[in-house]
Amino acid sequence: EYNGDIYSAATTITPPTLQDERGFDIDQWTLLADAIDEQVFDPAENIDIFSRDFDVSEDGEVLVVSSKQFANDSTAPLTKVLVYRLSTDKYILTQIIEGPSASFDDGNFGENVRISADGGTIAITDKSANFGLEDQGVVYIYRQINTGYQLSQTLASPSAETNELFGHSIEISENYIAIGSKHGDMKLPTTFDLALETRFDGGLTTFARNKKDTGQVYVYENVNDYYLYSETLRYDDAIFEFGENLY
Repeated sequence: EYNGDIYSAATTITPPTLQDERGFDIDQWTLLADAIDEQVFDPAENIDIFSRDFDVSEDGEVLVVSSKQFANDSTAPLTKVLVYRLSTDKYILTQIIEGPSASFDDGNFGENVRISADGGTIAITDKSANFGLEDQGVVYIYRQINTGYQLSQTLASPSAETNELFGHSIEISENYIAIGSKHGDMKLPTTFDLALETRFDGGLTTFARNKKDTGQVYVYENVNDYYLYSETLRYDDAIFEFGENLY
């Protein structure tokens, strides 16, 4: 690096002696990148966790990193999601995403970050966001528009439970997002006869029973660049922490 630019050696460089005061000879180097206007994020001050979570696009071109800092009064943490893009052989910071104003920054924004394989979509969790109910949780969807990412959609649990912690875990694929709720209730059919689901009214009516706080996983499908709730995963033997880890 010299004067904000990135160089690599164009020829074999002979190490200078102690008496050699030639300094930097620009004719011996090849310019790789002009970094004068590079956005810099220096977390050295008030840093708590620089890389609490990260993900990278399939081609390695885009890297997203969740970074947590403390405010100057050491009471309110600040979480930012950093977007890096590969330029030659170096990742350059191109965007800093902060939580929406409606999301109280208690440190849970950005606890989990995922980027789609093509790099076009970033999912950021905030499991303690009060989305109508206390600590219900949400997942923010950012889509690439031109050269940056903009908030496109906010996903919430279809169960709408208090203290559900929707967004406790997350995974993204080409067309689907799976989202875990730490305290989600498992809704199971009532069974009176062995393991058969009990039905009434000619099979039209069933009765559900809830297993409290077992954990739950919801699946959303990407339809025309918009995520729609698709299904809820079911595991009859779940006791707790179902969906703790998603891959």
